Amino acid sequence: MANLTFTPRLSRPESGNPYYNTRGNGGYSNAIKGKPTDPGCDVLANCVGYAYGRFNEIGGWGSCKYLSPVNAENFIQYARGLEVGMTPRVGACMVWRKGATLSNADGAGHVAIVEKVVSSTQVLTSESGWNCANPFWTKTRNKGADGNWGAGAGYTFLGFIYNPAPCCGGSDPQSSTATGGVAVPLDGQSYTVKSGDTLGAIAAKYGLHYMTLAKYNNLANPNYLYVGQVIRIPKTEATNDKQTTGDAAWTPQKGDKVIFTGNVHYNTANSDTPLSCKGGLARITIGPFQPGKSKHPYHVVSMEAGCTVYGWVDTDTLQKAD
Repeated sequence: MANLTFTPRLSRPESGNPYYNTRGNGGYSNAIKGKPTDPGCDVLANCVGYAYGRFNEIGGWGSCKYLSPVNAENFIQYARGLEVGMTPRVGACMVWRKGATLSNADGAGHVAIVEKVVSSTQVLTSESGWNCANPFWTKTRNKGADGNWGAGAGYTFLGFIYNPAPCCGGSDPQSSTATGGVAVPLDGQSYTVKSGDTLGAIAAKYGLHYMTLAKYNNLANPNYLYVGQVIRIPKTEATNDKQTTGDAAWTPQKGDKVIFTGNVHYNTANSDTPLSCKGGLARITIGPFQPGKSKHPYHVVSMEAGCTVYGWVDTDTLQKAD
């Protein structure tokens, strides 16, 4: 059962705490071991291993259910549908990149967990760090005029990933009772996962985009399925996000999370040269740009592994993801 009361973590994790130990050491985590490795919590010292464990410990899920132990600066790309924003909330994961955008050749970034929100410009965090003698610390972070929340030179703040735990004011998107305690009914069609199935292959059977199925089934990780899992298939009219949301007049805007359904993008808003890419969950960073004039009025950036869009795209390749 998910935690209903938030308790700040102000001291290092207890030895043997499963959220901070690898599966081979009796824990829930699939993160790499820290450096230096803490014998009682072997994913420490490491900001990724710590934040991954703490984010899930807050929810009390009994597993590392959310996020993924990738490079710190890639956490937002692996948020898997969780809400992301720039305003602090308790339980949220703070994400910084190091150097160039998502290029770990110049550093892997940093992540930390918000334990207290003092004000809109000050938080108390719990953290760890790779190759640090101390595997745990707390830190008061101020937003500052640069909005960088006290990060060192070369780091850039990317945002907060909000915790879906009820104790953080969220609603577990993977819970079958996330809609007011009533199980979500089937629409008359379902598919039971067999060995070798992928969500993309299942979606293709029904003429759907795989992210439509991921969203409809509240799948935090569309790349993970298990044999015997039941995938609900939406009715035909539910495949159109404008109809599903009841917002037929939806116009994509900067900051919107979208499902990019195309397979090409462009270097500029008016380029005639398409470049191949793969669809999936993405975010609009510019747009609409020069409405009625630009050939490709939206600039979008991938938010998940497997999706490679990073450029200008056409309006009809975007579906609402929120």
